[in-house]
Amino acid sequence: MAVDRFIWEYHLTPNGWVKGKTSDMFSGKTEAAIPPDRLKTVEQEVYQSSRFSPEETRIRTTWIADGAAEQIEELQRKYPPPFKEE
Repeated sequence: MAVDRFIWEYHLTPNGWVKGKTSDMFSGKTEAAIPPDRLKTVEQEVYQSSRFSPEETRIRTTWIADGAAEQIEELQRKYPPPFKEE
């Protein structure tokens, strides 16, 4: 059984990153509307299997708008991600 597990969702929009839904072992889940102008959605998961083990972080892209690769690249340069990319 995990000691700690958090999942945060972030959406990249033309105005920057917007926090999406969240889930954690202690507070449960929060829902958030998906911005209609999102171009990319990323999920950050932080997991710790025991109090003696280090935290493991996983970043994964869960959605990308079709044909928006150049715009996404430009926005990611303009707006650094709100999470540490590994």
